[in-house]
Amino acid sequence: MDALAEIAQIKVIPRKEIYEPQPAKFTEKKVALKKGGKKVVYAEKINDKTALYELLKTEKEKYAPFMQDLAPQIEPMKEKMYLTDFVLDGKEKIKIPHYGGPAGYARKTYETEFVMDEIRPDKAYNVCFKGVDYIATVYVNGYCVGKHEGFFAPFSFDIAYALKKGVNVLKVEVENDYCFQGNMENNKTGHGDKLYAATGLGWDDPELGWHHCPPGMGIYDKV
Repeated sequence: MDALAEIAQIKVIPRKEIYEPQPAKFTEKKVALKKGGKKVVYAEKINDKTALYELLKTEKEKYAPFMQDLAPQIEPMKEKMYLTDFVLDGKEKIKIPHYGGPAGYARKTYETEFVMDEIRPDKAYNVCFKGVDYIATVYVNGYCVGKHEGFFAPFSFDIAYALKKGVNVLKVEVENDYCFQGNMENNKTGHGDKLYAATGLGWDDPELGWHHCPPGMGIYDKV
């Protein structure tokens, strides 16, 4: 018998000391009101637009010193390099964002190059995706730097260990699947593991792409 089965065999002895806690006793106190308190002054009622705008102007001038932005300007610490030109499946030149069918199981490979003039040990280096539908496996110079599943969420991976000075290669393998509720593709109903609801991006295809929620695939936002 394993350890969990032994625990299941233990007889539970009911506790007898359990009791219902009672609320604390309430003692009523009466406080007499004193005369001569601070008088409440109510603002005069405004009945026209001119008086309202005059009051707003006065109040803005009154509070202007407290609304000043006195924080020093912070220099940006991040340097960004946007990658837009990719080669799809080793043959077609495309630009990001890129989205389309099929609306079932499929794989596409996006590949591009970028140049690093230097790689400093005191800096962090990340590849960031604003959105990929649906499963993305990311490689830098042959190293698998990470994998992400999902449609809406942005994600990023540390790539410092995979970088080199000069030309670097970024490859993204994008995988699509049928929805778990089932969806149509080429007159065939498929069921998969894709978590997907209404409101897809759509693509230029009157049969599958031109409706409310086609579950396509691609790198549909910035890299």
